[in-house]
Amino acid sequence: MRTKSLTPGEQGNYETYKMRRGAVGGHSQEMSPAELELLESLLRTGLDPAFPHYREAAPAPCADRIEAQARGRDMKMNLTIILPFYMNQDMLVRQFEEINEYPREIRERLQLIVVDDCSPTGKRADEIIKKEKLKAKIADFRLYRILTDLRWNQNQCRNLGAREATSEWLLLTDIDHLIPTDTIQSIFRTELSSTDFHTFGRKKYDGSDYKEHPNSYLMTKDLYWLIGGYDETFCGHYGTDSMYRRRAEKYAGRIHHADWKLVNVGRNDIPDASTRTLKRKEGRDTSFRESIPKYKHREGIKEVQILKLPWERLYL
Repeated sequence: MRTKSLTPGEQGNYETYKMRRGAVGGHSQEMSPAELELLESLLRTGLDPAFPHYREAAPAPCADRIEAQARGRDMKMNLTIILPFYMNQDMLVRQFEEINEYPREIRERLQLIVVDDCSPTGKRADEIIKKEKLKAKIADFRLYRILTDLRWNQNQCRNLGAREATSEWLLLTDIDHLIPTDTIQSIFRTELSSTDFHTFGRKKYDGSDYKEHPNSYLMTKDLYWLIGGYDETFCGHYGTDSMYRRRAEKYAGRIHHADWKLVNVGRNDIPDASTRTLKRKEGRDTSFRESIPKYKHREGIKEVQILKLPWERLYL
């Protein structure tokens, strides 16, 4: 079941939250009538509902069902991959190589959005694409650029990508994470719950297991905006994107797919895989994170702030 498209708004969040966390989300069959009544009362008073949000994904299908699943479901999904970019020339080339290796039937239903977070001249994404003659062999490729240079502004990049995406489903991750063919195939072959957000397992570039990345998601565009998007009031400092996860868990359940691996590319593998010009510890200011909610409360700012800086779409 699909609901109407959503944009941030308290009433929309409240009504859709009630519906999705009830029968539509599949949670009502896990709760007793008394628990459902309690949930309703919590929603009415605006308090956070207190029940588990985390579920493991169902076991992978047995081998003799995979071919049937591919025929029956692979063709139904349309997906947008959203990648923030900041001076990641070689990593961008590697992303194009990976995506262009996907099976044709997946590439025909795939959109890629790259958002350049105001890289300086000579290292801009559009310059790299022209220089390296990169071509994404997919249904749709779009390139955007933030016009103001604010450090650690990847959250606006994600919001812009989610706003401009034309597909039902979004896959949001960092540019130093590759999405292998087997993972993208698993996504297209699975009947996904649109009322939950989905998270991934992860491995290193050498194939060894690695801890889960806390800021990589698969979800519908509707759910992304039901959650409200990333709050750009916190941009400018590293380590604030966990706040999105906390808000996400208020509005949706999480289904973790441990066998759907993202590949983390380290700087020893590709030197510009992640940002090298900014020191992460210098950007991790806990006092800043604590002061922003106080400022928003004092100024009466209740809404999540999105698309604060000017941007443009680049046509190659």
